[in-house]
Amino acid sequence: MEELPLRERVMVQLAGTTGLRRSELIALTWQDVDSDSLQIAVDKSCVHGRIGETKTASSAKPVPLHPGVAQVLQEWRRVTGFKAPTDFLVPSVQRNGFVPVWPDTLLRNYRLAYVPAFPGNETGQYGYLVEACDPCEDNSYAYTINGIAVSDFITPHFYDPVMTSGTRYSFGGNIKAPRQILPGGYISFVDPIKDEWEQILWVDHSKPPELTVLGPAPKDKSLREWIDSMAPSKSATAAARKKQNDQSEGTPQVLREANQGSRCCRRGQGEVL
Repeated sequence: MEELPLRERVMVQLAGTTGLRRSELIALTWQDVDSDSLQIAVDKSCVHGRIGETKTASSAKPVPLHPGVAQVLQEWRRVTGFKAPTDFLVPSVQRNGFVPVWPDTLLRNYRLAYVPAFPGNETGQYGYLVEACDPCEDNSYAYTINGIAVSDFITPHFYDPVMTSGTRYSFGGNIKAPRQILPGGYISFVDPIKDEWEQILWVDHSKPPELTVLGPAPKDKSLREWIDSMAPSKSATAAARKKQNDQSEGTPQVLREANQGSRCCRRGQGEVL
């Protein structure tokens, strides 16, 4: 995480620890952050540069702020040129801070990530849809902030080519190796040789993960929306998780909707948005 530029580090840690949609995350201003009570007020979103309401009424409520993320925010506020209460946390410098940075614009700085080769792709080059919580999203790996359970989330080292001793691959330390998927999790990636998207999904804890070929992504749709529409097994994941939670007394509900705040295609060797 320390390898990331400070602004990007703020975005990744906020997305991973709060579960905010990316439209909600980039709409945050400094007056929305209460470092004393460790809460973030969520009452707006930003889509294509336009500020509006949150996607759902239930999303318009405070979310807990992790103390470690609060420290990173304070560090960022000291060095950013946009630190007034009404300034955006992650402003667009090119637009003089009048609008927040659009996450998709950051992808231009990233190349395909290196991973070990699979049969049919000896180059070992794959592009990943970065969904910070999804490989370790099961409730059993959650941690709590102010009594609210929050999903574990991956670190940039999750995409390392090889495992190294002492490296933390997820915030909570539940993931022990690069690109490891825990029971209840999933990961989506593209094979650039075939131009096909694939997904590994681990729904049933008693069975091995399943690999599904989703095919080429359409050019006229959002990648994230298309992945969601092509993966009906996600509903099975949600149903299996609900059943597991219903059978386990005392299991807290993870404060996490599909973490759209951190979903993007990873485009860098040794780098992650």
